[in-house]
Amino acid sequence: MPNKHAFIAHHIFDHYYNQLIEAAPELKDILDDKIRIAAENPLAGEPLQGAPQPLQGRIRKLRVRKGGRRLFYIHFPEYEVVLGVFITPESRKGFNYAEFPWALFEEAADDFNDRKLENFRIIDTEEILKKKRAKKKKRKKK
Repeated sequence: MPNKHAFIAHHIFDHYYNQLIEAAPELKDILDDKIRIAAENPLAGEPLQGAPQPLQGRIRKLRVRKGGRRLFYIHFPEYEVVLGVFITPESRKGFNYAEFPWALFEEAADDFNDRKLENFRIIDTEEILKKKRAKKKKRKKK
C-alpha cells in the first residue's frame, strides 16, 4: 500500500461537500470514510479518462455509494498529496460525464501549483478514523 498522503480540500470541494451534507446528512460518514481511503491509498480510486493533458492520469474517482455519487480528486504523488476537488451533486444516473467540469480541476491544480493556500484546507484523516472507531465502540456497547 502506498504511503499515506495529505488530503487537501480545495474550496470547490468544500462547496460540494457542504451542499451534499446539507441535502443528505446520512452520507457524511460515508463521504468522510472515502476521504480517509483516498488519503491512505490514493490509487484506490478509479482513474478518470479524458482529462486535459496536464492532469491525465492524476484524476481519480471513488464511489460514495453504490449507484450514487462520486468523489473526485487529483493525486500528486510527488508531493504526497491528494487534492479533493469535486463531488457529483446528483447520483450517477443524473450526472452527465459529457459535461464534466474539467475547468474546476484545472483551477484547483493551478491554485495548488501557484501555492494559493487560502483556497485550501487540510482534512485530518486521523480524526475521521478516531470518530469512526468511537462510533463502532459505542454500537458494540449497546
